[in-house]
Amino acid sequence: MRRIFLLMIPFSFFFVIGCSSSEEQTKEEKEIQKEEYVFDASGVDSTESPSEVLADVPAEQPVKKFSVQLGAFSTKAKADEFAALSKKKLAKELIVSYSEEFKLYVVQLPPFASKAEAESVRNVLWNSKDFKDAFIVVNP
Repeated sequence: MRRIFLLMIPFSFFFVIGCSSSEEQTKEEKEIQKEEYVFDASGVDSTESPSEVLADVPAEQPVKKFSVQLGAFSTKAKADEFAALSKKKLAKELIVSYSEEFKLYVVQLPPFASKAEAESVRNVLWNSKDFKDAFIVVNP
């Protein structure tokens, strides 16, 4: 019984110390309460109309173009060879460019204005065994 009592003393001590709030915590909580509301310091005049506030925001978003990519190659020679063969099969102009992101030469059709157009062409290409891997790439 005495052992249990002796074990309870340190446990009780740590419990009481752990549950009490420190002076630092109390100071921090008071400082947080004193801080001003974030939107109060923004300097926006609430009397301005929304059109006046939005006048500084650019209205146009960058137009995204959608390309159909036919292949990607480690060398320009392989990409050019693939493009020449594909151009004969498709009777369409192809673009060979280097992708910094992937460190590969990519062969793509010229960009389309809408995703629907690009999907339509890609779906037609999927019917050919040579272009089953064609996919759509979004260009900024």
